[in-house]
Amino acid sequence: MTAKTFLISMTLTLAPLTALAQESSSCEKAHANCQQGTTYDEKTKTCVVVSS
Repeated sequence: MTAKTFLISMTLTLAPLTALAQESSSCEKAHANCQQGTTYDEKTKTCVVVSS
């Protein structure tokens, strides 16, 4: 196996992992951006007012 083939295969193998990590990071940012008195709703993907 040549170095070029190895690098391409490693890139294709690791690409989905980086996409998952990026999605996780964006979800964490969305949760952190909710204002006080609101919480992140996974279903609507927005911040909603917390009612007690």
